[in-house]
Amino acid sequence: MYFKRKELEKFRSFKGPLIDVRSPSEYYKGHLPNSINIPLFDNDERSIIGTIYKKEGRQKAVLEGLKFFEKNGISS
Repeated sequence: MYFKRKELEKFRSFKGPLIDVRSPSEYYKGHLPNSINIPLFDNDERSIIGTIYKKEGRQKAVLEGLKFFEKNGISS
């Protein structure tokens, strides 16, 4: 994601809670201080989706991600 300098400074100065929706392993590798991890996918699910993305493209990976939401009882 591309941020202009002022946008990045504004983002970093935000005082409210920051929710990080990446998988636990991605969050562990690096996150902003005081952020809260509420992952959309667990590590295994993220790995499956990432592999599909690499091999078959974005659209198939998104569809697979939506299947995980349906399986976990999360709907839009």
